[in-house]
Amino acid sequence: MLATREHQVESPIAELREAHEAAAFHSADVLRLKSELDAHAATQADVSRHEAEEASPCYWPSLRANSRRRIPRAMDKLSTLHERHTTTEVLREENRALECRAASADELRETVVRLDAEVNAAHAEREAWCAIFFSLSVCSTLWCELY
Repeated sequence: MLATREHQVESPIAELREAHEAAAFHSADVLRLKSELDAHAATQADVSRHEAEEASPCYWPSLRANSRRRIPRAMDKLSTLHERHTTTEVLREENRALECRAASADELRETVVRLDAEVNAAHAEREAWCAIFFSLSVCSTLWCELY
């Protein structure tokens, strides 16, 4: 008899446990759905507020006035940037011309060094010929004096 009473008590306890688990599961679902509903309501409020601002008679004129103030500033900035771009292009072109001149100057330096070496070699050859000619002329003068 005690066993039947225990079985009778355990059965409702198990059902109660299952009901608690189901309630916890459903409670989590309810919280998630409530959070989604709150997020949706906030989004709807933002959309409604934005639509109300756009529908307001003050919105478009203030937007136009704001644009009228910004456009001249933007045009000035665009003009400044265009001038800077033009200046940059001019400087790049000048840089290319200077690099070209520097390259030709290097070639000219090499030519000067080569020609200087040739001149020095010609001077040395001339001095050698002069030495030979002088020694021959001295010899011929002595030869003529002897005979």
